[in-house]
Amino acid sequence: MYADDEITADRARLAGRITELHGLLTQPQFLPADAHMLSGVALQTPDLAPDGDPMGFYAAGGKVVMPVAGLKFIEDLTMAYAWRYRQQRTLEPLDEYLAMLRWKPESEWPGGAYLDPLEAFGVPPGAWERDARLAELGTSLRNEAWAFVLAHELAHVLYAHPGNSAPAATSQANEAQADAFAMALMESTDTLPLGAFLYFQATVAFYTSRADFPSDDAYARWQREQATHPVNAQRLMAIAQQLQLWARRAADEDRRAVLFDIGDKMEQFATGLKDPAMQQLVVRRAVYGDPLDLQER
Repeated sequence: MYADDEITADRARLAGRITELHGLLTQPQFLPADAHMLSGVALQTPDLAPDGDPMGFYAAGGKVVMPVAGLKFIEDLTMAYAWRYRQQRTLEPLDEYLAMLRWKPESEWPGGAYLDPLEAFGVPPGAWERDARLAELGTSLRNEAWAFVLAHELAHVLYAHPGNSAPAATSQANEAQADAFAMALMESTDTLPLGAFLYFQATVAFYTSRADFPSDDAYARWQREQATHPVNAQRLMAIAQQLQLWARRAADEDRRAVLFDIGDKMEQFATGLKDPAMQQLVVRRAVYGDPLDLQER
């Protein structure tokens, strides 16, 4: 999706921003008592993960790896979301765009190449420089998404999770534990998790989902036996429930309403992920849709 020169141009800026966030999230005043050692975790920002995965965020051996290409994609996606929101335009096309990345062959995209989020939605170059409120919203969403991913990976270090070498059931339990830690850390820093919701929308486009299987039984068998990091309904529903608890603890009524709203969005998204008919519709619209139409809606 991104040419080498695009990654090169943004490498230092993105690495610097995620390093700043890493420093914030690992400050002792935000960490649980047993997580003080996270301040010593190393952060690495290669262009891609070792296997070439742009979204291959992972933790291993006391370090957290955040590929620049993945950071850039999240930034562009959240800015596209913010721009459409500021334009008072429907946000549904973002789901279609992400599904197209998963299901429409690159050869069938305009010019035979995937469009990044800013291109796909026609966000004018430099729009955030001319609109301070757009820049503020987009930056907030980006940081929320980055914060969730980073905190999730820090949890794997804290709990010494073994990664993909563990059985599927163990890995899934580890993912749930890391999600819970990330949400607790975001709550301690007063970070709203709408950006985290956008991150999960994005990861569904890149990884295995119910739409890859011919039946519920086949999908369930894959989850039991092979899935180490599934983005599935159970995982998202657990986060939605945590958001509802978080909302009930919020003293500010406006904040409480926002948290309940994000929780509802996460719950609806989870419900759609486990609905075979909905997943088939998503795939069909992605396969036959025209990426250029996204800008007009």
